[in-house]
Amino acid sequence: MSDPRYIPRDYCLEPAAFGKAAEVKWAPSQMRIGMPAGPEVRSVLREHHRLNAAKLQHAYVVRIRAQGADRGLSVKALASAMGTTYQRLSKMLRGEVIMRLEDLAAAEQILGGITSPQMKQKQKTVEPPPISYKSRAIEEASARYMANHQGAPRP
Repeated sequence: MSDPRYIPRDYCLEPAAFGKAAEVKWAPSQMRIGMPAGPEVRSVLREHHRLNAAKLQHAYVVRIRAQGADRGLSVKALASAMGTTYQRLSKMLRGEVIMRLEDLAAAEQILGGITSPQMKQKQKTVEPPPISYKSRAIEEASARYMANHQGAPRP
């Protein structure tokens, strides 16, 4: 298995709680108002998006664990039903590898209630966190970048 671009659980302040606790604390985003345009902004935006992706993966993993437990499925049995390996599913559930859309689709097909707004069971609903792509900092950085690069030839 190749090294992932990032490790989702690294954005969780308590990595061992990734995908297990309904609520966890996250590393703060480095997004701030008045950031200068350029490579620094792109790097911070990329980290901000990865933080949000880690939050989404965590929320889905909590649901997968709950639905699997309700059905009495072991991780090994769930991996087999999803058409993946035990090793990959275990790492994904721990947040050591990035969840793919195929993983999410397979879990939804097998378990149900993973991507829907509310779980089908009577357990506490775990909603994916709100993600804002229209923050003032992003808009300002984007406007500065466009102002500085209008008319510039593309590489």
